[in-house]
Amino acid sequence: MNTSTGYDVNRLLLPDNLMEQRVANKFIIDAAFYIIGKLRGAKIETELDRDAQLLFQMTVLKSISLLTLSEGLQYENQIDKTSIHGIIDCFFDE
Repeated sequence: MNTSTGYDVNRLLLPDNLMEQRVANKFIIDAAFYIIGKLRGAKIETELDRDAQLLFQMTVLKSISLLTLSEGLQYENQIDKTSIHGIIDCFFDE
C-alpha cells in the first residue's frame, strides 16, 4: 500500500485535531454531494432504493449540521443585545 494514501485515509478517519476533523468532514460532504448529483434524475426501481437514497441524503444533511456546529455558534439576543460568538459545542472537545 502506498504510504501517502494510507496517511490520507487515516487523516480522514482519525484526525489529530478539530481543524483536521473539519477538513475531513468537508471532503466527505463534498464527495457525497458529487454522488447525489450523479443520482439526480436516476430512475428509482425499488422501494429499497428510494429508502437508501433518502437515508443517504439525510446523512449528508446531518453531516453538514455537524460541520456547522464544529465551526462555532453565534447568537445575539434581540432583547438586550447580549451575544455569544464562536462557542464550540462540547461534543467537539479538543
